[in-house]
Amino acid sequence: MLKCFANTERREYTISENAAMKETSSDDIFDVIIIGAGIMGSCAAYEAAKLGKKVLLLEQFDLLHHLGSSHGESRTIRATYSAPHYPPMVIESSRLWEEAQAESGYRVLTKTTQFDIGPADNRSLQSIITNCSTNSLALKVFDNSPNNFPALFGFR
Repeated sequence: MLKCFANTERREYTISENAAMKETSSDDIFDVIIIGAGIMGSCAAYEAAKLGKKVLLLEQFDLLHHLGSSHGESRTIRATYSAPHYPPMVIESSRLWEEAQAESGYRVLTKTTQFDIGPADNRSLQSIITNCSTNSLALKVFDNSPNNFPALFGFR
């Protein structure tokens, strides 16, 4: 079970501990309370509810507001990171996105190709290549031959 409360008005309530205890019913007791219904809070609430937890999700603004970091029409989700712990998390995240889309019947994610570029001896780029290989992520490594980038060097 998941309940979500969102308000645009800030309200302050002062209830003594005794009054709160007297007015509390089993409907008001939650296993998990999450503050913030942005992408992280909403995903956490969704996963907790799937585990059978009674979840309360609190948001200070209206749902679908434009005041957070997750509004707008597009986002980038990439698995190409130099730090080795990120690609497995992105792979799991992709699986969860696919699952959520299948359960909702609504497609929100369109995958596109990621393009990382840098000098061949760049340590960060080399780490990205290693991490892609380690995590079985498809990649293609180009050298600086004009044949690899006809749009940049003119068509040949």
